[in-house]
Amino acid sequence: MADFRGKPLLINFWATWCVPCVRELPALQRFEREHAARGWKVVALAVDQPVPVLEFVARFKLDLPVAMAGIDGLEWQREIGNPSGGLPFSVVLDAQGRVRQRRLGESHYDELAQWAAQIAQSP
Repeated sequence: MADFRGKPLLINFWATWCVPCVRELPALQRFEREHAARGWKVVALAVDQPVPVLEFVARFKLDLPVAMAGIDGLEWQREIGNPSGGLPFSVVLDAQGRVRQRRLGESHYDELAQWAAQIAQSP
């Protein structure tokens, strides 16, 4: 996580078996690709088992950084504002590490871009 310090960050909790999670992955990839020049990073934390995640990433050639959150991901989600532990769950942190947005459910590119614009305009 030290690699992300000082940069705005979108963290997405997902699983291979979660249909809305899989549907939103192209929007997350597009967001990272189009906002990387502005310092944005995206990390997809899989709340899943390693083998299905590795197979999924290889099959769909994800460009996003993917890390394993495993069952601990459920507790991390609760700590940052998702008491139900539902998926998908996205959190946006500004460059100072403050939580600026949370979303339980499928995210869409336009929504993510709007969040980035709001963060860029605020101190």
